[in-house]
Amino acid sequence: MAADKATVTGKTGPGLTVTSLVLNDVKGINFQFDSKVVSIYYGEPRKTFELDYDSTATVTFSITAGVSTVTIST
Repeated sequence: MAADKATVTGKTGPGLTVTSLVLNDVKGINFQFDSKVVSIYYGEPRKTFELDYDSTATVTFSITAGVSTVTIST
């Protein structure tokens, strides 16, 4: 079975950005409105990738043949 994935473009910290970074084996995504962070949990052992919520403009979520794909971009 194919793993769920996220493709992200945005700010990851002061002066740091990523463009079309693909994270495979995504376990979950947490939108933290109060702290302005999007946390993506992926891999085994589980890792966390964080994006700046304020720089996020578009979030697209799709499911195809039971596989979830999330695209987050500025």
